Amino acid sequence: MSKSLNFFKQHIDNPIRIKQAETLDSALNEHFKFDYVECIETGCSYGGYDDFGTYLGFYTQEKKGKLSTVDIVPESVEKSKSFYKTLFPELDVTFCAGDSVEFLNSYSGQPNLVHLDSWDLADGSHDDGAGCVQSMSVLEIFKKLNYKPKNTIRVVLFMNEENGGRGANKYEELSKTNAENHIFALESDSGGFSPRGFSFECDEANFQKVNSWKYLFEPYLIHSFVKGGTGSDINPLTSGKIVKAGLKPDSQRYFDYHHAANDTFDAVNKRELELGAATMASLVYLFDQYGID
Repeated sequence: MSKSLNFFKQHIDNPIRIKQAETLDSALNEHFKFDYVECIETGCSYGGYDDFGTYLGFYTQEKKGKLSTVDIVPESVEKSKSFYKTLFPELDVTFCAGDSVEFLNSYSGQPNLVHLDSWDLADGSHDDGAGCVQSMSVLEIFKKLNYKPKNTIRVVLFMNEENGGRGANKYEELSKTNAENHIFALESDSGGFSPRGFSFECDEANFQKVNSWKYLFEPYLIHSFVKGGTGSDINPLTSGKIVKAGLKPDSQRYFDYHHAANDTFDAVNKRELELGAATMASLVYLFDQYGID
């Protein structure tokens, strides 16, 4: 057990949070092994039954790193100042009272550890940690293949999808302000299970174009291409002409975990998660190469 995890267990007795901390601790110490940490916490910790900042603060202080904590509620930020200064007097910590989406957009550092709030019963590994990892993996796959895209490809981890959609709305606002032209948007928010295909929002000409690619996916049984809803985070996005898609994983087990206490890291099958990421990368590649009609 690491010093960070031991410290956390001395202060927190919530069994769900302890399990989450154990999962994070294992990942950090067995896989990432950071020498230095630049951490961002969205939703300020200020002491209590389940504050995850108890782990993040100790871990960041131990690594002699920097922590930034942001909350839209000013009273929470003030409580957080007292919490961190009391428990971690040597911690380099910055406090921000404001919208976390705007904070992340304006952040100038290079964070390697970010705490994003999830559904409160668990760590949200299927909903939607899986989608976040798959989206980032698309770029990782392209990088490993030394693929040079024709278009700008951007990964966005949207905030506040569950209770307001402020991240999605803010992204659309900034897109209009910057006069950006999005031709394709892809969302993954249905769990990290085996991929089965995609749903599309587009005109008939582009749907026919997508269907002309179906044979490439059919040998792997990921060729369910249908018209339908694609995702709440890309829903507000508008451009002159745009194709939107949503990854469709196998849905049989999703509601065994959805918004439940068992939606934890160990519930995600690594191979199925990777298949979903590769499927997304394949579709992004096709749109990057051949565009939209």
